[in-house]
Amino acid sequence: MSNFKLINFLEDTRLNGLRYEMGAKLIQSSVGSRKVDLLDPDALRRLGQEGIDIDDFSHIKIEHDKTLSYKGKRVVIYIRDVKEYKDNQSLPKYHFSFCTTLEQMRQNNRWHRYVVANREDGVFVVNFVGDRAESKTMRLNVCQNCLALISWDGFSYALPKPPREVILRAFSLSRFFERFPKDLLSVVPRYTVDTAPLNDYSEDWGLISEGLKRRRGYCCEKCNLQLAGADRMYIHVHHRDGDKTNNTDGNLEVLCIRCHAETPMHSHLKANPQYLSFIAKYR
Repeated sequence: MSNFKLINFLEDTRLNGLRYEMGAKLIQSSVGSRKVDLLDPDALRRLGQEGIDIDDFSHIKIEHDKTLSYKGKRVVIYIRDVKEYKDNQSLPKYHFSFCTTLEQMRQNNRWHRYVVANREDGVFVVNFVGDRAESKTMRLNVCQNCLALISWDGFSYALPKPPREVILRAFSLSRFFERFPKDLLSVVPRYTVDTAPLNDYSEDWGLISEGLKRRRGYCCEKCNLQLAGADRMYIHVHHRDGDKTNNTDGNLEVLCIRCHAETPMHSHLKANPQYLSFIAKYR
């Protein structure tokens, strides 16, 4: 009897093409390919209250939407131990995405200083280390680099300071976890067979995409190429999950046509005359 090898259903181009056209999502894409070590009840309690210390970056997963997760739970992370010099207190910010600040901390191998949590009130346990150690429950501010990374409510450093501050003040973790649910292992489908819409662009997609490109400065979020004038036609808006009806900020990504063509299931763009003219102009 000849040997028969079962195809890899997660990598088969034809099957993934059909899944993409149907708008179907893979639960695996939310939790990653590695085995998930589930949290016990006490760890879940600590995650929602005082937080859990981490000492290894491999315990943190960067999700496809750029948010952070820990053992199947979406989390924020912050520095718990802060030096106190008399009345001068430098409070840490909490982070919900892998921003430039966290990248720098990882490069400096300072992950042992971080704590993961998923409480929603913005209040965290902070240890002030000075002549005497003291733990306090403090309200912390969100990292603005994180807001910019996912363009939360249109937040961008290209915006003037007043509108940026409005978005910053309006941010809340309760809204964040409503938009990006904590539990990555029990994803409930948004639609049933009877209510699922056609996976096509909404009627106002033109306004949504153009507004997003403008707010994000017509700059590709992958290669950081910023385009102006007529060349703005090379800037696209990509749906990360393949669902053209899901126009939430976290699901939309501004890309140049070259980076867009490199995303899964978008290689057909390379046959587009616009792609060829872009490549000829921006080698």
